Amino acid sequence: MSPTTGFESLQRELTLARPRVDLALIREIDSTQRLAVDVARDLARDEIEVVPTAFVAWRQTAGRGRQGRLWSSRGGLGVYATLLYQLPPTALELLPLVVPLALLEVLDRYLPVQCCLDWPNDLVADLAGEWRKIGGVLMASFASVQGRRSVAIGFGINVGHEVVDLPTARAASLHLCATSANGAGSKAELPSLGILAAELIGAVCRRIEEPGSPSEVVKEYADRSIHRLGDQLQCRVGATDLEGTFLGFTTAGHLRLEVEGVEQTLRSGEIIE
Repeated sequence: MSPTTGFESLQRELTLARPRVDLALIREIDSTQRLAVDVARDLARDEIEVVPTAFVAWRQTAGRGRQGRLWSSRGGLGVYATLLYQLPPTALELLPLVVPLALLEVLDRYLPVQCCLDWPNDLVADLAGEWRKIGGVLMASFASVQGRRSVAIGFGINVGHEVVDLPTARAASLHLCATSANGAGSKAELPSLGILAAELIGAVCRRIEEPGSPSEVVKEYADRSIHRLGDQLQCRVGATDLEGTFLGFTTAGHLRLEVEGVEQTLRSGEIIE
């Protein structure tokens, strides 16, 4: 069985790590994303600027995944966090690209298997030849104060989950990825939950503050995507399914899809095949 990190251990490790932003650590909450959004809106009503803050939960009772689905957030098994920033509108465009890239930067240090991106916001690992979801990103932008937008950048990473802890057979955890390396004669050494959370928060903060040029970011994102030019994709946008040829990404990270000879740009949705 994989070990579960206690709240006090997580609190101690995160505090000692001294993240680049203010830290709000909660034992149990419905959603760090919901909390961050509520805080930002309350501050905006009084025209108070947001101080960059990381909201981290030991346990979430209503964590959210893609398309509003519930995501497994058991206590002490994963990193459940939301970063609250206030940024100029021009800085928001690259966030959907640089945030998952920052997370991969950290996971690459520890994962014994390949980790990539599944548009628009999933982190996936190659486990026994199959892409399994190990984490995801969820963002909300709102409430302009003095020309700057508040943005809640939520992310969750499955860390210590066993198979029975996961909500779907298409998911995995860092623990399962590390264990899978045994067959190859090696075993990945994972950091403690608090250290990992601090590294992930720090990496995202650095990429927010220094994202790089749009062309460089798009290329980096495309290189880490599991989708290759020319792939036939079936995408779901709301209640509509579209099938076409993958043409790449725009500078904003939107998916370009050729459908019956016409290029369409998908700003949101999910790839179902």
